[in-house]
Amino acid sequence: MSLIRKTFVASAALLLAANLGAALLPPTVGIGLQSSTIYIEDTALATFTLTNLNNVPLTGVAFTSTLSPGVAPDGLKTSTCPGLSLSVSASVITVSGVTLPAASSCHFSIQLAVSRLGSFVVTASPPSSNEAPTGFGAGSGDSITLTVLAPVDSFQIRYAANLNVGDSTVNLTNSGANTVGNASQNICVNLFTFDPAEELISCCTCSVTPNGLQSLSVLKALISNPLTPAIPTSVVIKVVATTAGSCNASAIDPRALAHGLLAWGTTVHQNTTSAAASYFGTETAFSQANLTAPELAHITSTCGFIQSNGSGFGICKGCAAGGLGASTTDR
Repeated sequence: MSLIRKTFVASAALLLAANLGAALLPPTVGIGLQSSTIYIEDTALATFTLTNLNNVPLTGVAFTSTLSPGVAPDGLKTSTCPGLSLSVSASVITVSGVTLPAASSCHFSIQLAVSRLGSFVVTASPPSSNEAPTGFGAGSGDSITLTVLAPVDSFQIRYAANLNVGDSTVNLTNSGANTVGNASQNICVNLFTFDPAEELISCCTCSVTPNGLQSLSVLKALISNPLTPAIPTSVVIKVVATTAGSCNASAIDPRALAHGLLAWGTTVHQNTTSAAASYFGTETAFSQANLTAPELAHITSTCGFIQSNGSGFGICKGCAAGGLGASTTDR
């Protein structure tokens, strides 16, 4: 028998076997996200699609989906999968009992809740069935990555320089973007001050009402009592806005990051070109920045050390009542 003839007979035999169900393809599963990037206060919608590539039905289709720590299933939203049975734990979604008619697909969607910043992976194992083998063929399993960011205005940054010749003032307001029961609520503005060597030298928290203003002197409030021996002549100031029952810069819940922070820095400069001393001021808004999970962990843990140190050094003063380092003087 010629090679061409042998190939034809073999192909025909495979096709006949597939039609008879003797060599069925396994079901496949794919995962899709409504959005691959969300903010910490949002939820993600993951859609799982099961597909039967055969011309005969598959029954008892099952698989498991594993979630990275920090993501948890928050309830089934929609389903077109006949016989779907779903059970969930903190990090695993177990799917079973699905019937897929010949050459068909079905899907179901699950809402995912996130508890921290960062990138998270959602995976699906190769699905099994009563009729077909497991884990055979392309597309038998899938994985996706979900990125969780801080709200765009919750983390802001600015520097203050030339503090040896003039002071700077940090001005903080609350736009009222956060509401509970249609009423605007206070936000906690957590301040972290760094010296040029990138060392955190002070931290504190101000509670800011929707119509309130907190104005803090960099010299008299933020760095008057730094953790380091010397008072620097330039600093970097980072602010993180949160909503919480109590304001504490060392215990920030990433799920409580808040919208509504408006921050400016006013700096007084000395004009040294004139014979008589003269001064002028400039006002610049803080710049929005990206708050990562490692950055948040670093600044909160260091602030926690400053608090537990007990010496009082590194706790900036000047916030009105309602936060860490609260004071009504030296603002």
